[in-house]
Amino acid sequence: MLIGIISDIHGNEQALKATIGEMPETDLILLSGDIAGRAVDLKKVFEIIDENEIVFIKGNHEDMAVLYFDNFGKDDDVLRGLVERINKTPYSMKLELANKKIFMAHGSPWNIKSEYIYPEYGDFPAFETLGYDYIILGHTHIPMVVKSGNVTIINPGSVGEPLSQDPRPSFALLDTETDSAEIHYVNSYIENKKLRYITPFRWKKYNIGVAANIVKAKQR
Repeated sequence: MLIGIISDIHGNEQALKATIGEMPETDLILLSGDIAGRAVDLKKVFEIIDENEIVFIKGNHEDMAVLYFDNFGKDDDVLRGLVERINKTPYSMKLELANKKIFMAHGSPWNIKSEYIYPEYGDFPAFETLGYDYIILGHTHIPMVVKSGNVTIINPGSVGEPLSQDPRPSFALLDTETDSAEIHYVNSYIENKKLRYITPFRWKKYNIGVAANIVKAKQR
């Protein structure tokens, strides 16, 4: 079974379109939260999600979307319906696919909404005790695939606001038959202004200069 994995769209519908467009045909697409951005129109993003039958959980930014609706969007019937969907959406999900056990959360298995699990996380063996074959995360905007004992931890990075050295949107492909997962980058969408969204405290780990050079190389 081939599973596409995405996360952290943050309302960026153009990046989502490009990501889905470059993803090969899959049996399923999973989305590990943060569909919404700050004060953005969710309608077009959800149209793409529904068109592709994407299975999703919510993250911390969905809470912000609900708050925004409560203050500014109460007269919009379509948006009201989307907010009701968000409210009913879980922060985590357990799946069993192709005889494989999968857990998906935006943050971590222990703090499903808010914890950041970066590639330099110090206790990946703790994931081995949870009884899953694959654990899918989001939130950091940093792509990673880590194999620890009998479990593979996957973060596809961010579709809408990438924060790694490579500024392109990213996604993961999980092949349950070969027990392999890989990160892929989207070549048809690079938005220069995304560079300024990189969180300052991550600059030392994920060099902004390298990211800028990648963009320049792509434009030649």
